[in-house]
Amino acid sequence: MKRLFFITRRRLVGRHGPLGPQARSLGCALVLMLVLSFPATAADPLSNPPAAAPGPNASELPLAEAERLYLAEIEHRALTLNKTGFPLFKGAVHDADAARLRQLLAPQFQGRVVDIAEGRGPSNGALSVRRLRPEMEPATTPPPLSRDAFVQYLLKLRNKLGSHPVLEMKLVEFAPVDRGKLDGPWAGTCKFRMTGQSSAGGVAEIFFELGFRLLRVMDADEMTQDKEWIDAIWVLEAYEANAAQTLMADVAKERGINIEKLWDNWKQPPAEASVATGGVFASDIDNDGLTDVLVTDLNGVFLYRRTEEGRFLDVTTEAGLPRNQRSISNVAFADFDNDGWVDLLLQNRLYRNVAGTFDDVTPRSNLNVGNWKYIVGYTVADFDNDGRVDLYVARTSGPRSRYTKVTWFDGPGGPGNMLLRNLGGWKFEDVSEKANARAGRRSVFTTAWLDANSDGWPDVFVINEFGGGVLLVNQRNGRFSERLLSNGPGDFGSMGLAVADINNDGHVDIYTANMFSKSGRRIVNNLAPDAYAPDLMAKMKRFFPGSELYQNLGDLQFNPRGKDLCVRNVGWAYGPAFVDLDNDGFLDIYATSGFMSVDNQEPDG
Repeated sequence: MKRLFFITRRRLVGRHGPLGPQARSLGCALVLMLVLSFPATAADPLSNPPAAAPGPNASELPLAEAERLYLAEIEHRALTLNKTGFPLFKGAVHDADAARLRQLLAPQFQGRVVDIAEGRGPSNGALSVRRLRPEMEPATTPPPLSRDAFVQYLLKLRNKLGSHPVLEMKLVEFAPVDRGKLDGPWAGTCKFRMTGQSSAGGVAEIFFELGFRLLRVMDADEMTQDKEWIDAIWVLEAYEANAAQTLMADVAKERGINIEKLWDNWKQPPAEASVATGGVFASDIDNDGLTDVLVTDLNGVFLYRRTEEGRFLDVTTEAGLPRNQRSISNVAFADFDNDGWVDLLLQNRLYRNVAGTFDDVTPRSNLNVGNWKYIVGYTVADFDNDGRVDLYVARTSGPRSRYTKVTWFDGPGGPGNMLLRNLGGWKFEDVSEKANARAGRRSVFTTAWLDANSDGWPDVFVINEFGGGVLLVNQRNGRFSERLLSNGPGDFGSMGLAVADINNDGHVDIYTANMFSKSGRRIVNNLAPDAYAPDLMAKMKRFFPGSELYQNLGDLQFNPRGKDLCVRNVGWAYGPAFVDLDNDGFLDIYATSGFMSVDNQEPDG
C-alpha cells in the first residue's frame, strides 16, 4: 500500500530526526487500521476531502472499538518482540553464547530443523545455493530437537560465518494461539538471516523462514528479564549460499561514471528526500555496437558513451542534450523515423539522432502526451506492424489527483493510458480509445510489450497500483482486447514489471514487483473472519503476498509460480529486471526491494 506507507513515513520524521524502522512499521500498521476503520464506501481518509466534509460517525465504523483495540494490541506486542525479544535471540546467536540462548528456550522446547546440506540448488564457479522447504520435501525433516540440541544446531551454523557475522530477524505473522487471549501463548512466523565470511575465505549467507510458538509476550522491560518463553521453533524454508567473493562490485567510478554528481537521499535532510530521483536508460546512440547509458537525475541529464576499453565518457553537451534539465523520469529510445539511428523522447521533448548527436524536433512534431505530471513511463513497439515504432504512455493517478476515486478498496483511478500511433514525419495519432488501449482507469506504474500468444503481434501488459493488472491482447486489426491473468482480485500494489522467457519454452513469462507490508499482513490475517464481506476480504488478502511470477503456458494461460519458485519474498519491490547473470543460458531475476530508507545503515525492505 504505497500511498498509505508514504504518508506515514513522512509524518514519522520528528524534530530529533527520523524514527527507526520499528516505529515506522508500527506507523504503517496504525494507518492501515485507520483505513480499515472506515466503511468500504467512505471517502479515502488519506486523500484530500473537502474541508466541509463531516467526519464519520462512530456508528458507521464496521469494526467495533474492541476489535480495533485488539488489532492495535497485537501490533504493540509485535513491536515489542521486534525491538526487544528478537535482539535477545540475535545477540545470543551472534556472540555464540549457548547459555544465553538456552535460557530463552522453555524446558519442554521442541525444535524442528532441516539439514541444509541435503538441499538442492544452482551451483557454478561463482556461487552455490542449497535450498530446502520441508512442506515440499517432508522426508528432509528429522525428529524434534530438545533445547540443548537446537542450541548446538544453530550455533554450528553460526560458527560457519566467522567472528563478526551480520544477523537480521524480522517478524512477519503474529497472533495469539487462541484468538482474543492476549495473555496466553502466541504463534507466528519470522525471517532470520545470517551473513559473514565463510571458512573458505569467501562470503556465505544462511537464511531461515521460521515458525514459532511463544508461551507469553511480556512488556519490553519485563521481556529483557524473562526466561524460558520460547516454546517451539520450526523451519518453513532454509537456504545456504556460498561464494568465493561478493557477486557484484561497484565499478561506476573507475569506469568513468561520476556518481558524485547524482542526487543522494542519504546525504540530504529527510524532509528533502525524493521518492523518484530519475532513471537509467541504455541504447547504442552512435551505432558502434557498444551500449551507451543515459542517466536522468534531480541534478540534471548525463549521457555516457561507452568506449571499446569498457569505459564511459560524458558526452551530454557534445550530443546536444540539455545538461540542466532536471527531474526527468520518462525516457524512450527508439528509431521513430526509420533512418537506422535511435532517437530520444526526453519527458515531453523529442530529439532526432543525427549520426550520434541529437536535434530537438519537437516543434516539427505534433506529439502530445497530455499532462505529463501523470506520466510514469514510455514503452515502444510497432503494434500494427506497419514498420513504424509506436509509443505507449503509462499514466498514474498522481498525488491528490482529480482522477482519484472515492472508495479506498477500489483505489484511486488513473486518467487511462495512451497509445500514440506513429504516422511518420514526426507525427503521431492518439488511438487510445479506438484501439481500446487505455487499460481502464488503472493507476499504472509501468507497462511492457510482449508477444503473449506467439502470433507475431505485440501485446502489452499493464500493471496496477491498486488491484490486478491486465493483458491487452492485440487483435491484429488495430484494437486490443482485455484479459486478466487470474480469476481472483489479482496483484495489489504493483510497482514494477519485467517480461522474459524464464524456462526457454518459447513463451514469454511475466514478473510483477508488488508492494509488501509485514504489519499489513498481520492486521489482515488477524481480522475476524466476518469483519468484511467475502469479496472485500478476498481483495484484502491480496494486499501482502508480495511479488508474483506468471508462467506462460501458451494459449493465453498463465500460472502463478511465485511461491513455489521462491521469488515472492523480496520485500517492498520496485523495478525488476531479467538478466543472465551467470551465462548459463537461463535468465535470472534482479529484484530491488525497499521503499525509501532514511538511514543507509537501516535499509528499508
